[in-house]
Amino acid sequence: MEDRLGMVSVHKDSSKKSMANNVFNSLKSKQSMNAQNNTLWVIAESFYPEDNGTGYQLTSLALELSKIYAIRVITAVPEKLSHEKYNLHEQYRGICIRRIKVDYFDRHRLPFRFVNILIHSFKLMVLLLKNMRRTDKVLVVGNPPTLPYIVLIASKLISVKVILVLYDLYPEALAVVDVLSTNSFTFKALDYAARYLFKKVYKIVVLGRDMQDLLLRKEPYLKSKICLIPSWAESTIIMPKNIKQNIILKKFNLVDKFIFQYSGNLGRTHNIEAILELAKASESVKNLHFLIIGDGAKKKWLDQALYAHPLSNVTTHTFFSNDLRCEVQNAAHIGIISFIPGMSGISVPSRMYNMMAAGKPILAIVDPNSEVAMTLREEKIGWVVPSDKPLNALPVILNIMGNPDMVLDMGNRARKLAEDKYSINNAADKYLEILSS
Repeated sequence: MEDRLGMVSVHKDSSKKSMANNVFNSLKSKQSMNAQNNTLWVIAESFYPEDNGTGYQLTSLALELSKIYAIRVITAVPEKLSHEKYNLHEQYRGICIRRIKVDYFDRHRLPFRFVNILIHSFKLMVLLLKNMRRTDKVLVVGNPPTLPYIVLIASKLISVKVILVLYDLYPEALAVVDVLSTNSFTFKALDYAARYLFKKVYKIVVLGRDMQDLLLRKEPYLKSKICLIPSWAESTIIMPKNIKQNIILKKFNLVDKFIFQYSGNLGRTHNIEAILELAKASESVKNLHFLIIGDGAKKKWLDQALYAHPLSNVTTHTFFSNDLRCEVQNAAHIGIISFIPGMSGISVPSRMYNMMAAGKPILAIVDPNSEVAMTLREEKIGWVVPSDKPLNALPVILNIMGNPDMVLDMGNRARKLAEDKYSINNAADKYLEILSS
């Protein structure tokens, strides 16, 4: 079985037309581009050199958009540089980056994170008012929640269009992790503020249909503003490789195991508990192993749980360096995505697309009406188990392990989707359509 699942073919369509006539070139022919009236501001908490999650995705997008726009980025000083010497101003591959110096506290403790946000917001307002021009355009990420409001105030004073990119939906994200009650005054106030924000921005980019549906249930008039642009796969960097040669599995002596891997943030919204529950219930299944790679708010809980009750079929590790991301994605037969109940419409995991790039079918422990669930069912590249019934995955896992041909076919379909549908070029084209409208 291992040999048959060890390598998934990489699809290439030589008949496809080149990208020479895509939106980039059509926009070039329609517009007279110059640095003065085609500056795009990207405002986000994280950016290069962050090599995981939103910061890495935004950097990739900015590099694509820099083929058309002069990109200016305002971002926070990343944690990896906060105790080192760093430059507040930096040029990265033609992108001008301005870092806001913030005295970092423990971002995993909510009160300290709030203080960080306040400091960042004040400095951001000053920078925008001093540097932004009326002819500029702004792309702002909706997390942390205060960030787009600061940008909106500055943009209204200068009359600049703002495009809001929602990776997570607030205040719903706070309610689902029991930080706020939906009946509380604070939740209602934040919800009112969010509705006002949605009304005032030019466009809203969402990553999934579930998020789009949730927004339209809140405010039906937003239909003309919402633009659905999924995240993308790094198909030129991450591709299927022989699992027998994987250096990570060799490191942990797991080459002969059947690996279900969770790789990503171990945050409050991620159902890490469900994975451990599955591992405990299946510890007697021969050759089955769970590999958990990542860090976040639940990492300490995970370590403590495994210390109190060790499981022989679970291996954990913090994030590997970004240059090993192809090896990480290939250190599995099956990828796992796991969210706590109630997350549909609130967040869409970008890691799903790199799992596709590696040719890995996906086991999703998620809400059945989420974007992840819809994609896996429609494209036939994985299995969906309700997030409130994780043990329903046990017979699914046994079926997966006994059907190598099925796994191989799903992996091939996943890789082809990553190449043809979920590419950075497709995403950039859609952003350019918004920016040129």
